[in-house]
Amino acid sequence: MSPQITRSGENKKNYESSFVKLPLDELKVGHAGLYHEEAEEDDNNEANTNINEDDNDVVLEDIPLIERTGGNTVINSEKGIKVFVKDLAKDKKNHLPNTETGVWVHYLTEGIKKDYKRTWDEAPKSIAEKAPATKKSRDKAKRIMTKKQKNELLAKMEMKYYEDDIANGVLTLEEAFASIKEAYNKKKEVEDAGYFLSENKTDGIQLFDWKGIVNKKHLDPLAWRLYSSNKLAVIIPNIVENYYGLENKPKKLDDEVMKCKLLASTVYNKKPDGMVWDDEARESKARYLPEIEVDGVDTDIKDAAMLKKLINALAPQMFKEIGKTHEVCGYHLVQRRWSGEMKPRYLALDTITKKGRKHEVFIADTDGSLQTLRKES
Repeated sequence: MSPQITRSGENKKNYESSFVKLPLDELKVGHAGLYHEEAEEDDNNEANTNINEDDNDVVLEDIPLIERTGGNTVINSEKGIKVFVKDLAKDKKNHLPNTETGVWVHYLTEGIKKDYKRTWDEAPKSIAEKAPATKKSRDKAKRIMTKKQKNELLAKMEMKYYEDDIANGVLTLEEAFASIKEAYNKKKEVEDAGYFLSENKTDGIQLFDWKGIVNKKHLDPLAWRLYSSNKLAVIIPNIVENYYGLENKPKKLDDEVMKCKLLASTVYNKKPDGMVWDDEARESKARYLPEIEVDGVDTDIKDAAMLKKLINALAPQMFKEIGKTHEVCGYHLVQRRWSGEMKPRYLALDTITKKGRKHEVFIADTDGSLQTLRKES
């Protein structure tokens, strides 16, 4: 519907009538702007009381954001205001967001809370708490440093790394201690994000401490050697917890599980946005395998019992071999470090025999083959 065209005088009259007139005779000016002048207290005036004082502290989170984009607002202000807000955003020592938009929205949010006891139903992007860069990278299963960089970082935590420079006067003792502290802080930041930095120089930075997980389960500091001695590397240890249990699965881990014929059907049918592929889209995605329906197994693996049902349907030889003689300690996604076998991934059942308590690992494929690893006595 087209807007009604009127004379400018009528527009001005309608525009002015939309404002609520302020009772200027009842207001006074102070550092907070215009506000009502409070009546002097006397015996005839009743105090403004609130029986439930907690009501004043309740802030309703009911203002919908609707969409994450589209709310464009241009703020024309005096240059001094622009400069001041920009300086606030640049100052990393304060508690404010690091963008001008973030600063504006921060103070708008606080003002709405104060005056209306309301706020957004979720934090706007510009003022949402920022996750550390290392945490974001870990959530996406990215590698944040090379093997060489990892080894250098660990070396910098030891005084012997600086001994020659100290002896040659290149570095002072105080500077060496400062560098050690900086290296410790960096290592802690990386580990807090969820990465594992192995002291083994041949290992790069890892998403999981798979050796520690295997050792702990078997109460043996050398239990991991059963895998390494057979040229196997664990890509995702305890896959139920470290992959299927994740609410948002990193694409890198999706790709790793997709390389396992036994488990590919648990990944293929979901696009990154969580929607199911239609028939046409599925045909265009060659790497997504036909759906395999197993009774009692949902689209997503929920627990170890469901994973066991899937394995039993696709590789029955595995549990037939194990029978009732073994206890399953973990389900791990592994890679064979063999020539020509670097790309496929396999599901390994880490077990311990009920009789003799020996560590044994079973690796099955959908073609019926079964590899068994046994620890030598």
